[in-house]
Order: sequence, then C-alpha cells, then structure tokens
Amino acid sequence: MKVISTSLPYTRATQALSGFPANLNAIRIILLLAFGFLLSFAAASAQTPPSQTITYTSFSKQTYQLRAFSGRYVQIALPDSWLAPDTGLDSAQITAFVSSTDLLYGQMSALVAAEPAGDGLLRIAVVDVGTGGEGGIGYIGAKGVEISNSASMLSEVRAQLARNSISEVLTHEMAHNFDVYNAYLSYYPEGVHAWTGFLIHYFREFPPTGIAPVLPDDQSTQIDSSIRLLLGSWYTVIPPATWSNCVRTGGGCQAQGIIAPSEWAALMLEYTKRHGRAAVQQAMRAISNLKASSTTLPATPEDKQDVLVDVLATGANTNIVCEMDAWHWPVSAAKRAELAQKYPSQNPYCGSSTGEGTLTEAVGVYALPLRSASSPTGRLLSAGALARAVVPLPGVELIDSFAARPDAQGNWPTSLNNLTLTVGGKLTRIVAVTRVTSATTTPTYRIDFAVPIDATGGIHIPLVVTYAPTNSSWTSLVSVGTMPLACFWGVNGTPTGDALAQDADTFVAINASHPAGAGARVMLFGNATYGLLYYNILKVHARRLSDNTDFLLQVENAGYPSATQFFPGIDQIIVRIPTALSGAGRVEVYIEGSSEGPVYLYL
Repeated sequence: MKVISTSLPYTRATQALSGFPANLNAIRIILLLAFGFLLSFAAASAQTPPSQTITYTSFSKQTYQLRAFSGRYVQIALPDSWLAPDTGLDSAQITAFVSSTDLLYGQMSALVAAEPAGDGLLRIAVVDVGTGGEGGIGYIGAKGVEISNSASMLSEVRAQLARNSISEVLTHEMAHNFDVYNAYLSYYPEGVHAWTGFLIHYFREFPPTGIAPVLPDDQSTQIDSSIRLLLGSWYTVIPPATWSNCVRTGGGCQAQGIIAPSEWAALMLEYTKRHGRAAVQQAMRAISNLKASSTTLPATPEDKQDVLVDVLATGANTNIVCEMDAWHWPVSAAKRAELAQKYPSQNPYCGSSTGEGTLTEAVGVYALPLRSASSPTGRLLSAGALARAVVPLPGVELIDSFAARPDAQGNWPTSLNNLTLTVGGKLTRIVAVTRVTSATTTPTYRIDFAVPIDATGGIHIPLVVTYAPTNSSWTSLVSVGTMPLACFWGVNGTPTGDALAQDADTFVAINASHPAGAGARVMLFGNATYGLLYYNILKVHARRLSDNTDFLLQVENAGYPSATQFFPGIDQIIVRIPTALSGAGRVEVYIEGSSEGPVYLYL
C-alpha cells in the first residue's frame, strides 16, 4: 500500500520543517535557496525532451489528458494551461524543469543508496491536488508526485526556474518519495516531515559541487545557523527537553517552541556536520542492507531509535552513544553494550575515560563535580555551574598550583596566571589552575571555571583557552544547556557518596559523627541548579532507606551566585529536616527530575 503525504507550502509543511511558528517569508527564502546550487541551466538551449500525450489517473482517481516530457529518471506531465504561449513554460523552461529534477533524483538516490518503489520514471503530474488549490502530494517511499495546477504554482515554478532553483513544493514531495526507510526510522505520523526536513537542509548545506564534505568548524556558520533554526528551544527549556517527552509521540513540547520532526532533522544535520557526507551515505547503505536482509521490522519507537543509532555508528565507524546522550536521545542498554564492544576505540567527540570510577583527567572538558566514566552527562556543561578543562599548553611553564580569590568588591577574576577561558565567546570566572603532574611531555593544566550564567545553550559551542604572553590557545567544542545536570556535591568531589553538608546555623559539618537532628536547618551545596532556582521549581527529596519512604523536604532558602560575585558555580540550598526523619540514620537526598546523585545525609 502506498502512503501519500501532502504539503501546503508556507503552512503546516513549513512549520514542521522549521521548528518555529512559520515566519512565512523567511522560511520560504530558506527553502527556495535550498537547491540553487543544483542548476546552471546551460542545458536551457538544448532540445526539448521527448514528449507524448498521456491519460493520467490521479491519486484521487480523476482522469486528465497531459503532455508528458521524459528525462532519464523523471517524467513531467503538464496540462495545456502550462504549455500556453506567453503564459506557460517555453521549450527552454521545460528542458530546465526536466533536467533539474533529473539531477535532483540522481543525487537523492545516491544519498539514500536506493530508489523509490515502482517501475519506470518518477512521474510529476500537474493536476488538482485537492488541497485548496496549492501545494503538492507525494507517495512515501514510492514514485509519484502531484503538484497543484494553479496560476500561483505555475508562477512559482517559472520564478524558480529563472533563479536556477526548484520550487520547495517539488523538492519536498520528491523527498517523500525517497523516504524508503520510513518503516525503520519513523514512529509517528509527522515523522515523514522529519525526513524531508533533513534532506532539504542536507542538500543546501552539503552540495556535491566540489565543496569539502565538512566545512571547518570556524567557517561553517551557515550550517550552525540551520541547526539552531531546527533546534528551536531544545537546549533552553525547563524541564529539559528529551526525546521521551518531546519527540517520541510526535509532540508534547510545541508550546515551548520544540517541533518533533525538526529535532530529528537537526540531529541528522549535526551528525552530517561532524562525520561528513560519506558517513551519511554509509549509514544509508547500512540501513539498506538491513532492509534487504531482514524481514522483521522494528516494533517500537525505542527499537527504531536503536536502528538509527546502529546505522549512524556504522556510517561514522565509531561509537556514537556519547553523542546521542548529549542530544538527550535514548540508546538501549543492549545497544550500548553492543557498540562498546564493536567500536573499542575512542570517539573523538567523547573524552577519554577509565571505564570505571570517575573520569580521568585526560585532555578534555568535564562537568563538575566529576561524574563516573559511564555517566552520559560527564562532559555536558550547564549554565552557572562549575566545570574543568584539562588543557595541553606546549611551552607554557606555570607554577604548579594557583588559586583565585575575589577582589575587594567580591568579583572573581576572568584571568588567572595569564590564562583566560571563554565559552561561546563569553569570558568565564576562573577558580583555580593546577598543573597535571602525570603529563610528562607537554605541560598540561587543569582549569576550574564557572560556566557563564548567560552562556548560549547548544552543541558545538567553542571553548577557548588563551595564554596571553604568547597568544597561544587551545580550543574544544562543548555542549552547554539546561540538561538534567542539577545535583548536590559529595565530600568526595562527585555527585554521589556522603553529602557535603553543614548545619546552616552553627556551620558545623554534618557527617556520620555529627548527624543532623529533627528540625535542623541543613545547608547543602548544589551544582547546576540555576534554572530550577530561577523558575522556582527546585524540589529536594529525602528517602529513608529502612522502609524506602520518600519525603519532600522544605526548602527554606536557596541561592545561586551572581555572575561575578560569591563563590562561582556553587549554589547554597537550606532544607529543614522533618520530625518523621529523626534518627533515620543514612538517608538518600536527591533533586527531583535530575539524573544525578543521590548523596547521603546522616540524621
């Protein structure tokens, strides 16, 4: 059975692509430029393609007499009104129409390593499409496109041919035809527009015209802009956006400016930027091989997500689990284990780790407190929180350790020992610089800093360390956002173990030797709780281990540091211990909605 998808230009289809309420003119311009690179219509002076009059039965079972012009891969079937002298298409425009769609077909086929189902040429018929006179209709994964027989559509096609481009309605519908892996990747009705969104942006950003497969990071401003457009508010909403709550069912976060199909397209575009066009093509070949060799379709959205992860890993020839974690997209435990075994070498987009315990201090950027090596959030930074960069600086000889201190006005420095560190171009407050003594060749330093509260959220955010005397620098790309990183500090410098806590009135440390009593005000030290505090949605729980009873603690006071004063990156949270927990011994304490922790408090 063929499935048909319709598009109404500038309304539902453009909204599904952009991830934003349709700014009609801006989105229209983006899409109209999408295939400008395809055409230099030198062929416009060539002979008109062979043609014949055909009887065409439309998707809605209406019959038309059309003039069909055939190319290598496509056939354009036009009504008389589109062939009328002066007002229709002349022979040069018809030739350009056929040759451009032929070229587009060939490029789509090369990308997905397959062709749409169906014999013969892909027919593009101009008929009444039944969508208010505009737009188009296309089969999902099979040959067949219809576009509207209207004066406005004819005018649109003429205008785009004059610009060496193709109408976005046509490119959109042909992308539907090439959605040949829909049964393996799509899990909600509008998922078909996740595919079209990716293909349209893919061909705009990575045209096969001799341009390098992946633009250097410092030059790829257009691709970054497209990713941000598609992402919408993915990295700025609270509670944090995840695949489960915003994508799995095709929605759930529209009110926050997050459109599920756009997020899938953004993920695929970011993957393409990181790993290149060849990786995308290899991933498509991998799913083509899966389709050819297996008769069992993935049954659930989670199963289809695992298929996506598997073929993307094949395309990149590396374990991409850490990248999916950074996007808040799931990977099953079984798939994690399989990819870890299949790709033992380190993904360059994932820092090195020991595999057990806390993260090593290999060169890279880490969230503080340090997570375990298996934590998916170990390298995800959060606005207002502490982080650590482990940086090689050849030829830079500093004293072994240098701790910052605030000035007379309480402001912490943005430069320490001639070092500065920026995140997304914003200067950070540096807390300490320490030499890594295990580095025996190149001088390497730990730089502890506070991520700016107003840091730009997203992935591929540049982090730059500069040493002023020699103007030498080190750059990394990091992820920054409102991910579920909120946690309490443990005394061991991690978000687990015994809590770093003190009596809020006496400032005496609370531990196994000095437990807190009923009614005590306990000061805990938080990290990355800025967003929860700002929106007044911080909820702290305690779980009595003897009977697993959960208590919501009263938060009497909570404060996060200013951008420049107090101790950067440390949030002070005072909770009151209820009578019911008196004498409970060691209890779990955690932040509602966080994937980090718990820490343990003695009562």
